[in-house]
Amino acid sequence: MFSCPFGIAEKLLREKEYPSEPDKEIEVDGKVMVLSGLRVYLPEFSVTVHEGIFCVRVDGKLQPDYFVTAIVDRNTGTLLYDEECDFAECVFHWQEEKFTLAQIEAQKCIVEGIVISGWWVHIPELNINMHEGVFCNYDEEEEEYLPDFSLTVIMEADSEKKEGEWLYYEQDGFEITLANYQNGKMAMEAISELSCFICIPDDEPETE
Repeated sequence: MFSCPFGIAEKLLREKEYPSEPDKEIEVDGKVMVLSGLRVYLPEFSVTVHEGIFCVRVDGKLQPDYFVTAIVDRNTGTLLYDEECDFAECVFHWQEEKFTLAQIEAQKCIVEGIVISGWWVHIPELNINMHEGVFCNYDEEEEEYLPDFSLTVIMEADSEKKEGEWLYYEQDGFEITLANYQNGKMAMEAISELSCFICIPDDEPETE
């Protein structure tokens, strides 16, 4: 797991559509809310923020109805608030405007569900670092995150000092991920020939 400003986590998680096993199902007013296994922990409020889907049962099967953001008590697992809006706006309304939206977006959070490597590949020309990562799903029986699939994470070159200013992630290798991040600005051959350095820190073998 790793930390970053809440607004950044929201933007990246909303843009990606990786499969994630449901974290849990909650009965709400005759409907079932299915929560994503990928969650964002806000230590300031002791809550986790999830993408959620309200579903209805049709012939015994759950059918999606509409999407929401759900705020869950970190300690008890109780649903505290949900709304059809983005992460920051949902927390803003839940807090009844005690904080500005900018303050909410700047809150330090922990993205739970993605683990990145402690070593990285530094590309000076693009001023980025690339990490291997693992997407994990929460197992309620084991009460821990279990690995699901590998991915690549792109971060700003000095993000180790700034904690988690990551730019992009994708379920693919370094070259393909970088090509998609560049969105056609560089040919694959040019990407393959970029000068890089493999950086291995002396202390931590893995960033969580």
